[in-house]
Amino acid sequence: MMSTKMKVLCVDDQADVAASTATILELAGFETRACLNGPEALIEAAAFCPDVCLIDLVMPGMAGDELLAKLRDASGGKPPRFIALTGSWDINSQHRTHNAGFEAHLVKPVEPDRLVAAVRGEEALAAAPTA
Repeated sequence: MMSTKMKVLCVDDQADVAASTATILELAGFETRACLNGPEALIEAAAFCPDVCLIDLVMPGMAGDELLAKLRDASGGKPPRFIALTGSWDINSQHRTHNAGFEAHLVKPVEPDRLVAAVRGEEALAAAPTA
């Protein structure tokens, strides 16, 4: 029986962050694609059908919470899991990720083991604001 790798879409407007995140996850056994903006991610997601989307919250042109909503709408009823990977941990960012429907709020730079655990769903990383 053929095993299927979990597919992860990594979206960050910083090319080095998108590429390094994808590389870390590939080394952990995931199939990945890296995108640099929302429109590119929408096109890639339609072809790639990711199981998990790691999305930067603050990007020019289309913010991460807006991208999540568009990806969810385009998913045909079975949306991927969404994890915010952002540079901000302030209460406003936490509220944004929680209200948008992200299941986790990871702050860059994130330790590779924690990143992999979050993508696998092995670690409870509530996106709910703490204050």
